[in-house]
Amino acid sequence: MQLFEVKSILEKNGIHVSTGQLEQLDCYVKILIEKNKSINLISRKDIGHIWERHILHSISLLFYLDLPDGIRILDLGTGGGLPGIPLKILKPQIEMDLVDSIQKKVSAVQEFINILKLKNISALCKRAESLNKKYNLIVSRAVTDLPQLFKWSKNLLDTSEAFSIIEKVNNQTFNSPLIISYKGGKLDNEIKKLKLYSQNLLTFTINISIKGIKEGLLVDKKLILVKIK
Repeated sequence: MQLFEVKSILEKNGIHVSTGQLEQLDCYVKILIEKNKSINLISRKDIGHIWERHILHSISLLFYLDLPDGIRILDLGTGGGLPGIPLKILKPQIEMDLVDSIQKKVSAVQEFINILKLKNISALCKRAESLNKKYNLIVSRAVTDLPQLFKWSKNLLDTSEAFSIIEKVNNQTFNSPLIISYKGGKLDNEIKKLKLYSQNLLTFTINISIKGIKEGLLVDKKLILVKIK
């Protein structure tokens, strides 16, 4: 995909980017593809559609939600830096930790961070259970089911301060702390199991639709927002 096409798609979905941000995204795609030859960071069958299936999919959160400056975000199970690095490129004023339990993936992500010269972002080789930091928002992309994600996340949520996250379509406000999971397929049973695990949860589903990409490249993708009452 050419950068002018990426810019056009982002603008159609309400995101305006600088030339520098586009160049950072393009650089990230190139080094991710190169590193993927030696480390399995993304599915090799997706390389031909890496922009649609990985970069734009990661960024799609910003099509629907406005993340405030200074918010502390954990990307749990980041793999090759997704969705954390694309989000950080487009929202440079957020603070971001990218966590994975596999050292070679974390080393690759730290290399990406250094090459891209990103600030206020760290790559950590840890399991969720061993983290001792608190976050306003936890994001996770196709890592585990919702009940397990909540178990990993619940003690990492910062309840001492609230950031307002604006949902753009309906102008609805969600106050942090919040968990957002990138998911696909039918999720009714998964959400039901999550609420059985804890009655004190609210869930909201956002169906992802990206204007300007070919049909069939992102099918039945969703953002699931989980909020403690």
